[in-house]
Amino acid sequence: MKSFVQYTAARLGLFLVCYALVWLVVGWFIPWNSLDALSTALVALIMSAVLSLLTLKSLRAQFAAQVASRADRAVAAFDAKRRAEDVEDSEPGRS
Repeated sequence: MKSFVQYTAARLGLFLVCYALVWLVVGWFIPWNSLDALSTALVALIMSAVLSLLTLKSLRAQFAAQVASRADRAVAAFDAKRRAEDVEDSEPGRS
């Protein structure tokens, strides 16, 4: 859970920094209205997505490893339950 929170916070922070930079550049030249806010958000979203691919590799790898570990544990638990059911079904006298 910790790596999820760290990665999400880093992505959000990167988006906010990109939004502020675009807002400053666009706001410097063009008067603001609601459409400019949406356009700024879209440009910042694209910028932050590209930058996160380049800068957040280690956090993404930690998060992916944590998810894979959890998935492996879930698969192992499922297989153990399935084997236990198979043993119960194969006992003599049970139908």
